Amino acid sequence: MPMLEGANLPASQRVPGTVGKESPGDGANTESGADTFARKLRGLEREAQSELIAELVHAHAAVLLNQDPRQTIGDDSTFKDLGFGSLTAVELRNRLAKDTGLRLPSTLTFDYPTPGRVVDYLLGRLCGESPSAFPTVTSQPRVTGEFDSGEALAVVSMACRFPGGVVSPEGLWDVVVGGRDVVGGFPVDRGWDVEGLFDPEPGVAGKSYVRVGGFVDDVAGFDAGFFGISPREAAVMDPQQRLLLETAWEAVERAGIDPVALRGSSTGVFAGVMAQDYGVWSAEASVAADGYLLTGNSPSVASGRIAYVLGLEGPAVTVDTACSSSLVALHLAAQALRSGECDLALAGGVCVMASPGLFVEFSRQRGLAVDGRCKAFAQGADGTGWGEGAGLV
Repeated sequence: MPMLEGANLPASQRVPGTVGKESPGDGANTESGADTFARKLRGLEREAQSELIAELVHAHAAVLLNQDPRQTIGDDSTFKDLGFGSLTAVELRNRLAKDTGLRLPSTLTFDYPTPGRVVDYLLGRLCGESPSAFPTVTSQPRVTGEFDSGEALAVVSMACRFPGGVVSPEGLWDVVVGGRDVVGGFPVDRGWDVEGLFDPEPGVAGKSYVRVGGFVDDVAGFDAGFFGISPREAAVMDPQQRLLLETAWEAVERAGIDPVALRGSSTGVFAGVMAQDYGVWSAEASVAADGYLLTGNSPSVASGRIAYVLGLEGPAVTVDTACSSSLVALHLAAQALRSGECDLALAGGVCVMASPGLFVEFSRQRGLAVDGRCKAFAQGADGTGWGEGAGLV
């Protein structure tokens, strides 16, 4: 094989088999590294082929991380967790492309985010096989033919968070069957000046003449480590992104699918997101927010983050059409499924009011029902009532 950049390292840190006989002038072997590697693979059984490729991937990764190649690198550890950044990810791809002779995508470590998955991908490419476990990214829909607007779609699972302590579809059903009222007072765990906000006189600047609504409990109760998110980043993330991550994972599990098994699939994500007032509060809270404010509060990232965490390669769309956002997200998901843009879809929406801004603004417009309850189409209708929730199917 050609000499690698790390060949001048001590013997303990060299990539196995990469230092060979050099011809004068250009430092290249008489036989290309790719040809040598291919010849070695052809003479091995499948398991031994996998081991040889794994040795190559691990050795290059160790060099780029300044680790001893003999140190174990977990096949299931993500490159991000191992310490790879954008530059080292591209360098790993370049080294592997050079040694295997394959044209590899610059997004190799993002499409296949663990050493084990890279090994499986290279094994499939080099040995002329493409098992279904190896994702294939295409730019065109997999299903061809005319658009069928009448094709039936199946909803196979659901996950949700709603007022009244609802954390599951069963809990939501209990609320509906029991006719339970879940409207309550302003939350006291969000830093709101609950007493100072209220003024019974409609239209007073900076005040709300309503102090009740439907609020989700414990919106700060997020297991960041489970999703590989640092505490500093989690604190700056819009709670809506947090709830979407949790409900997406749960919805997949409730469908009887291991969420990890969806990595590389053409699953789509369609999320309706309306309220977007968390970023301002975060910016005022601490300079520790620097670097995470953009991704933590951009509506587009709400769907993209789910796709990234689960490794989904279908469409990822965030929709804001105000109160119809979730409905439009479902509509777009149905279209994408029927047209073959994705094989499976997560669709729904989320709303968490990080600040009382909606109450203050609609109080100024005199658009709120005094008791916080909508009475649509009734003679006593006197305005809207605000509520929160998250739901994905």
